[in-house]
Amino acid sequence: MNKLPDTILITGAGGVLGRELVEQLIKKEKCHIITLELTKENFPLDFFHNDRIECYDNRDWKDGRLPWDKIDVVVHSAFARSSNGRLLAASLEFTKELFTQAVENNVSSIINISSQSVYGRSQPPLWTEKTPVSPEPPDTLYALAKYASELLALSICNTRNSKTAVTNLRLASLSGRGMDERLTSRFVKSALEGKPIKLIGGKQTMAYMDVRDAADGIIALMSTDTSKWKNVYNFGNQFRHSIKEIAETVARISKKYTTNPVKIEIEYKDVHLDTGMDSTLFYTDANWTPKHDLESMIDWIFSHYTKKDED
Repeated sequence: MNKLPDTILITGAGGVLGRELVEQLIKKEKCHIITLELTKENFPLDFFHNDRIECYDNRDWKDGRLPWDKIDVVVHSAFARSSNGRLLAASLEFTKELFTQAVENNVSSIINISSQSVYGRSQPPLWTEKTPVSPEPPDTLYALAKYASELLALSICNTRNSKTAVTNLRLASLSGRGMDERLTSRFVKSALEGKPIKLIGGKQTMAYMDVRDAADGIIALMSTDTSKWKNVYNFGNQFRHSIKEIAETVARISKKYTTNPVKIEIEYKDVHLDTGMDSTLFYTDANWTPKHDLESMIDWIFSHYTKKDED
């Protein structure tokens, strides 16, 4: 394994994945971190009090103040999670200009965070990197925009004069601290509030990835030989669970955090949802596998909400 790059630019650093990535890098390594957000208000306050972190916003970037001469790798996680065409178009314009500047300044590598949504939902899992791209409702526009970002990354970085390596990570659905709208978080909040966990169907299968694993895996990939990177990697968890199993896990772990009895109410309907990727290629090339199973993820979410209530 190679050492980490000296200076890493993380876009969307105030988001859930970006923040976790920054926090892990600060704890584990000696690299310098340059962070970029839409506005400085999006940064956690502690970023401004660490001498290994530099904070820039889009105005700084547009005004040419981003220190490209110091940047070795770009992790691009800033992208509108939306079905709004105008916001998605703005994200693609930003992505194009960011990658162009990175190549012009001879940045060594780019990791573009894409999404498993490019596969749609009707194709049977496990999806591999050879599964056809097939964006479908409810995420059609978002998935198309993410796929377009992949094509931009490859076309810009694979030009004749480019010295910049690139890969696209098709990221699974994340779960963990700060992801309040995720099903896992909503189940935990119901348990803490003494409300029943209500399911429709119950057999739908999900493959959530702990955001701590997502950050750890990206760090592992940054430490590998970029000349051996593939154009695209599936990047997710090897564990899949029905939403009924997730609810049962929440009910079981809730006993550590609350005396409220947790009731699971199921409205039995034939609701089909079966998602999941084969991420073997990433595991092999990064020499890495996820460390957090469903129990660990749920326990972390409980810990986050109970600690927040105490604060």
